[in-house]
Order: sequence, then C-alpha cells, then structure tokens
Amino acid sequence: KTKDGKVTGAAVEIATKVFHSMGHTVSIKLLPWTRSLNMIKRGKADAIFTVYKNKDREKFIDYSAEVLIDQSMALYVKKGSGNEYGGKMSDLKGKTVGVQSTISYGKVFDNARTKGVFKSDVAHDLEHSFTKMILGRVDYVISNVFSAGLIIQKSKKFKDCLKLNPAIEKIPSYIGFSKKLKIAGYRVEFDKHLKKIKKSGEYERILSKFGIRKSKVR
Repeated sequence: KTKDGKVTGAAVEIATKVFHSMGHTVSIKLLPWTRSLNMIKRGKADAIFTVYKNKDREKFIDYSAEVLIDQSMALYVKKGSGNEYGGKMSDLKGKTVGVQSTISYGKVFDNARTKGVFKSDVAHDLEHSFTKMILGRVDYVISNVFSAGLIIQKSKKFKDCLKLNPAIEKIPSYIGFSKKLKIAGYRVEFDKHLKKIKKSGEYERILSKFGIRKSKVR
C-alpha cells in the first residue's frame, strides 16, 4: 500500500490493466489471506491474486491459464543468528520456520513441511513471523520475496531480517476466479487479454518499472 491506502505493485498494475482492456473497472482490496480465500470459496469476491495452484484450492478456484506473475520463495533469518540454508530442505532439520496459515509455499517447502522435516510456527501474518524471528522465537521465516521486501523496507525494526540464497523455488502465480459465482467467461477473457499485454511488451514494461526480472519458469 501507499501512504494514501492505495494498493500498488506489479501484479496489481498488470491485473488492473487487463481488466480495463476488457472494459471493466476493478476494486482491489488488501485483506488477510485466509479471509480472502474464504470470500472466494463463498462467492463473496469475484477473484483473488496472486494465488498458487494446489488441489484443495482447485475445488473452489477457477485459475487463469496464463501465469499472472512468477514469484520467488525464500527463507529469511535474523542477522548474526548463524542459521544457514545450503539449498536442501534437510538443512532445516530440527529448526523452526515461521509460516502463515492457509498459505502454500510451493511443492518443495510444503512437502518437507508435511513430512515433518522442520517445525512450523504459525502466525496470523508475515510481520508477526518476522517479529518472532527478531525475538529469537523462530529460526527462519519463509515468504515470497515481494511481500518480505516490502515489509522489511517499511519498518526499521525488521532491518536485521536477511534473505538467504538460493531461493527455495520459483513459483508461477495466477489470478483465480470464484467457482461459486460461475464466471468462467471472465477467466477466459482475462487470459485472452493478458496474452495480448504480454505480446505487446506492456507486461515486461510493468515488470521493469517495479524492478522485477521476468522468470523463465513456467
């Protein structure tokens, strides 16, 4: 969000441009993730983004065929903690990772979490997880780099939260429409217009504007 409360970002600008090219106005609200998913499930909102694909969500979300934006999932640590990550989930054995409820972090992390490779500490939002890490209550926090970067940038209390390389996984994210509302036609049109924006070069221009390099992962 900006200071005036307006929601901004590459995905927001891309989605808004697509809807406008379809001839629609759009109202975008920044809400807690669990609440957002429940609204889509109950048909209280038309669409949600950016959302990753998984089997549970496919029961109530009609995903776009076109990728809206690729996101990189990474681990964060407190500066000086000594916690490391060499690129394998086994590196986290015996450690505690801060996560948020109902969020999918991609197959690599989600599978390791299901198998109990590490302990999960669930918080209601990312800022809460970062706060726990600063206080030494969790060893790592996982997040997509867009969200984490914004939070670290806006608050000095998170200046010691550092991103570890390599990234865990680069994941394609989509816009998803509510199956409850039976508006598959909008999803088809969205895909058509998103393809046009990508072909025109406008998509790349928006990514460049926000300092994002387009991933080749599909």
